[in-house]
Amino acid sequence: LRRLAARQQPLRNALEQLQQEIGENTKQSGDLGGIAKDMDDVIKDLRDNRVLRKTLERQQRILSRLLDAQKSLRTQDFKKERKSKTGEELVRESPDQLPADLGERRSLLQENLEKALKEGYTREYEEIIRQYFELLSKESDR
Repeated sequence: LRRLAARQQPLRNALEQLQQEIGENTKQSGDLGGIAKDMDDVIKDLRDNRVLRKTLERQQRILSRLLDAQKSLRTQDFKKERKSKTGEELVRESPDQLPADLGERRSLLQENLEKALKEGYTREYEEIIRQYFELLSKESDR
């Protein structure tokens, strides 16, 4: 156990050095500080020949937090940061005004005319129906 404690101490020192290199204002340094405290507790338990379930859980937590910190440090450089640009004044012409009925009335009249012509009226009635729809169409154009 003392040998394990002696091997853990250089790891603790390396972690402390890494924490200094990263800087104390980053989020990762806070995680590393917690890891360092857990490492100190494990070293103390190993030196005192006191290996408990809590000690093993701390070691497992140290390992997972170190792996998370490593992944976080690796991916930190690959983040795409958003950049803002000041808006520019654009001048564009608006299109002409759309017709009020948007062409619906004419197509409705055309559909009704076609429907009426398919009913099978005589030629005379068909001519009257055409004239009627032409008058409606002229009225809607005004």
